[in-house]
Amino acid sequence: MDSVRTSFAYFNARRIGLPVEQALAATRDWAQNCSRLSAQSKADEVYREDRFDLSEMPEQLSEDSLLLTAHFSVYTSLLIAVGKRYQRPISVIIGSHPQSFVDTLRRTCARANVDADAIRSGMRMLRQIKQAKEQGRIISAMFDVPWHRDKEAAHHYETYPFGAGRIVASEAIFDLARRVDMRTHLTLCGGSAPDHRVRFIQDASQSQCFEELRLAAEAAPSQFERLCELHAYYEVGATLDEATVFETEGRTFVKSLYTLIIFIIEVARKQAKRTSWGEVGKPRASTPLPNQLSRRARTTATRGELRACGVRQSGQICRGQVMCPRKWTTCSP
Repeated sequence: MDSVRTSFAYFNARRIGLPVEQALAATRDWAQNCSRLSAQSKADEVYREDRFDLSEMPEQLSEDSLLLTAHFSVYTSLLIAVGKRYQRPISVIIGSHPQSFVDTLRRTCARANVDADAIRSGMRMLRQIKQAKEQGRIISAMFDVPWHRDKEAAHHYETYPFGAGRIVASEAIFDLARRVDMRTHLTLCGGSAPDHRVRFIQDASQSQCFEELRLAAEAAPSQFERLCELHAYYEVGATLDEATVFETEGRTFVKSLYTLIIFIIEVARKQAKRTSWGEVGKPRASTPLPNQLSRRARTTATRGELRACGVRQSGQICRGQVMCPRKWTTCSP
């Protein structure tokens, strides 16, 4: 697991309100879990190794059902378990994923004797969903990551309680279900290996889905695969006078947990360049350093200026350290 994603996972664990020690433990577990949580190519292996309790699911699943799940626990293996339970092929609604993603999904499920395919968002999506319904395929989609995240101004979003703040949610998948006359059922994979209890709620609303995800994430934050990118669609959160340090490609970075700002530490030149999150290594034009760091501010800062902003600079900087300026201590994840 690369240090950038791990650093952001810790950042978000703290933002949702976990104390330092719990956040460190959750981040370590999350990094270890990621190869199982997100690896599409291993979903069939995980399915054979683990056990899935589907007792909450109905004996028969109507053809107008849209199963909604989240990036939590072994969610791809859950699709295999559901497909084998009902002995039906599966279609997964996805965004603009590359063809390699679709090919891997097909191969992985095929090894478990489940016919799986993907329906991409786009002009043909509604027609393909209707065809999948007519063919008796189980249709599934993710509800926890906002669709159209790159065009927020053009879409309506709701927010729901999540940890110390609120998670931003798009209504797109629920609007889609109404347009094609489908009923939304929550199917959330819970627990850690090897036992997974599957939470099923029939005719689940958007608020019910996010409430169940909130409870699951509070019980096992390390099972939330998207912990590393939650900051992209998360509001408020805990106020933190803290920073994380990580190294990648031979460069050292300091990330403020108070803002979404990353400092690039160039030790030889004794200065740091700061850029907004998501633009690591691509500093923009310099502007005067503001008294209070803002999310989109871009500037060049000296070490002294960084220290004045609450980011401690010392010889203790090393790979993966987490610094707590207020306590003047360091701790390693």
